[in-house]
Parts: sequence; structure tokens; C-alpha cells
Amino acid sequence: MESEYRALAEGMKEAIWLGYLLKDLGFRELAPKTISCDNQGAIQLAHNTTHHARTKHLEIQLHFIRNHIEQETMSLTYYPTEDMIADIMTKALARDRHAKLMELMGLKTTIPSPIEDISESGSQGKARMAMMSGSVELLDY
Repeated sequence: MESEYRALAEGMKEAIWLGYLLKDLGFRELAPKTISCDNQGAIQLAHNTTHHARTKHLEIQLHFIRNHIEQETMSLTYYPTEDMIADIMTKALARDRHAKLMELMGLKTTIPSPIEDISESGSQGKARMAMMSGSVELLDY
């Protein structure tokens, strides 16, 4: 759980930095910022005000996250692992899960079109190999 909690603190820092950047660019501040997390233990630790000996090494991140939650500048919500869109960029996924996450991002895959590739295959001369190529389009809502 330590790595998830550290990642949560880093995500909050990035969200705060982006908020300041948008404010400097003339956008009004949107508060509170919501961070989605798929680790319920990290969310419970952030909301729990009791100090535990096991979390002593996380103390700075713990206070940073708790302060922002108490000041209501940030909020944490549980987001199931199955719907975590970032997984499409970080993990090898099965085809159906990949398609589901693309749909959640508002993307769809077009039907692949065959492309002919001519390559040499040893003494047999030129052999034709069919390759599949597809594209991605934004969904209209």
C-alpha cells in the first residue's frame, strides 16, 4: 500500500500544480479537485486521523494528503480497477478490456483494412503477406 499512497501524494501535487497553472492562464479555480484511486486502503488511510506505527515512514505524505482533504481542496473517490482508464497506457490488456477502456475514453476502433506487404522469403522469391491496419476515431456524444 505504500507505493499507492506515495502515488496518491504525487497525483495530488500534480493536480495542485495544474490548478495553479490554469489560474495563471486566467481560468477560474475549480475546487475541490477529485482524485480517483483504486486502492481502498489508501483512501481509508487518508481519511483516518488515527496515527499507526505502520505508517510512520509515510508521515509527510500522510499529513500532506490529510490537510488537503480536511481543507476540502481535494477529495478522494474510489474507482474500481476494472474501470481505471490509465491501465490502457500502462498494462498489456485483453482485447475486450482494451475495447472497454477505449470506449470509456470516448474512442472506438475502426474496422481494420488489409494492407499488402511484399517481402522476400529466402529462395522462394517474393511472397505476399497481408497485414492488418486500423485507426482510432473519437466517438460523437
